Amino acid sequence: MNSFYAASSENFFQDVKQGRFQQLMIENASRQNINVGEAEQRSYKASGQKIKELLKAGRIKDVYLVFELMVPYSGCRIDCMIFGCDSEDGKNVMHIELKQWSEDGIFPASSAGNFVEAYTGGKIQTAAHPSQQVKGYHGYLKAFVEAVSTDSLNLQGCAYCFNYIRKDDDGVLFNPKFDVLQEEFRVRP
Repeated sequence: MNSFYAASSENFFQDVKQGRFQQLMIENASRQNINVGEAEQRSYKASGQKIKELLKAGRIKDVYLVFELMVPYSGCRIDCMIFGCDSEDGKNVMHIELKQWSEDGIFPASSAGNFVEAYTGGKIQTAAHPSQQVKGYHGYLKAFVEAVSTDSLNLQGCAYCFNYIRKDDDGVLFNPKFDVLQEEFRVRP
């Protein structure tokens, strides 16, 4: 499967530290004849930095990272996937939906289902709750990618909303109506 970036954690840390990550993402998108807008290009820099900080804080190393993985037959891209082994040599894959949403840019949706109104693409629009988006990718990976559909591989997914500050009232993303969805596919602020 194609992606915009794939590297060991060691190389990823260096690419982010030396400011190459964003440019490599843009160049690889261009090689695949995919034109990404300026806002998405800027998001690569922020996302790379936040994933680096997350891995460093968790003392996670010796993993392989893939960004903007093309989902076959769908035209969608998974923001980040991390491949690695745990302390008992169990094989693990984590897919992460990265959101730069902040709490003041998300509102309850007027439509039913797992949706919110969010400032995205330069305007307020209806969008899938991040956990719903992760659930969709998860189901797709399990159904259509043989390598991750086996029981010998632990596939997990979450959303990482790194600009979101969780308040006492939990805000829109943590509304109780999303509790069942978040039991399996968590949003991490």
